[in-house]
Amino acid sequence: MKRIIMVSAISLLANSAFAADYPVSTKSYNLFEFPSAVEQAIIPDGIDLADNPRYVDGNKGVLLSFEEEQESFQMVVTLSDGTTHMVDVVPDDEISGQRHRIGDFSGEVVRRGLSHDRNPNADYLGVMSEKLSDLSSVPKGFLKTQSLPDVRMFRGKSNSGEDLGLVLDPVERLQGTIEGRKVYMDLFYLRISGDATATELDPSQFTEKGVGAITITRDAKDRPYVLIMRQAA
Repeated sequence: MKRIIMVSAISLLANSAFAADYPVSTKSYNLFEFPSAVEQAIIPDGIDLADNPRYVDGNKGVLLSFEEEQESFQMVVTLSDGTTHMVDVVPDDEISGQRHRIGDFSGEVVRRGLSHDRNPNADYLGVMSEKLSDLSSVPKGFLKTQSLPDVRMFRGKSNSGEDLGLVLDPVERLQGTIEGRKVYMDLFYLRISGDATATELDPSQFTEKGVGAITITRDAKDRPYVLIMRQAA
């Protein structure tokens, strides 16, 4: 289970020797990318997040947003490969959303048809963050279509290894253009068999051909949503 843990700032600052400064915006989402899946992010008590963390790209990316006038702080991130990263976060009210790649990406597998030095999720960050801030909204440059995406059924596993039946019930489909490409933004209700919750799922289990980015509204305990960006046929 991916967790955001609030702890005393003193225990973190004592270990800041290996940290690096990372500026972030207080006006929009910021993407932190890691070479392995995030297990937990430890943030000092008293830090005001403007929204719950959003996990993308198989939990290798974390979208964070902050309140204005937030002071600098240190975040500690532990990954599934056993590594730990000290991240000095420096909020700035005057800059736009930032993207930071942290860690050793030298062993990164290049996905077919994609350049190794950029993540396709970056193209979708703006419209995804806008949609996630208000699920009833239609982001600029998008229109609601008359047709809905198909119901999707998957067999998956929770982070603890529990076998699950996963069903995506369509809510709406939006169509727009990003970087000259026609794309669909598909919103689904997520149904999960068993006792697992959305926080125990890896979004990459919903990956199919043409899918560029996926996120789960992990804060919704009763009816979590799945937001999927894909290239239009």
